[in-house]
Amino acid sequence: MEIRFVYGWSPRPKTHLLIALLLAVVSTAVASYFAIAAYTQQQRLVHTSGLVIDSLLNRKQLHTPVIEYVDATGQRRQFISNTSSYPQRYFVGDQVDLTIDPLTGERTVGFLTNNLALAGFFGLFSLIAWLGSLAVYWVRVRSLV
Repeated sequence: MEIRFVYGWSPRPKTHLLIALLLAVVSTAVASYFAIAAYTQQQRLVHTSGLVIDSLLNRKQLHTPVIEYVDATGQRRQFISNTSSYPQRYFVGDQVDLTIDPLTGERTVGFLTNNLALAGFFGLFSLIAWLGSLAVYWVRVRSLV
């Protein structure tokens, strides 16, 4: 049985399978790259704890914590977090987990890094692409044989 569409276009199941497999392979490669980058980044990061000493309110009415922590040399340091929230998430006196990158000096609240988040996103996309290519094969290509 051959399916014909309005303009005489006939779907090509093997082409669809090739496209789905190509998406799956590329997304797997990208997810692997970000997973390796996240792993190497996690190896060099310093994990410590800090204390919220103040909470600033910006013009968008978001609460931004000011955090104090002790660095590797024993000096007390302060920074304004890049994490803002409404309603207020961190209150004065709260202990927070910090991640500090010694190479760039970047400080983040928590242990989730950008590379880890991207690895998770592309890993999920890769899983969906592999399942999609399996579905294309099972429904479309297998029916040709």
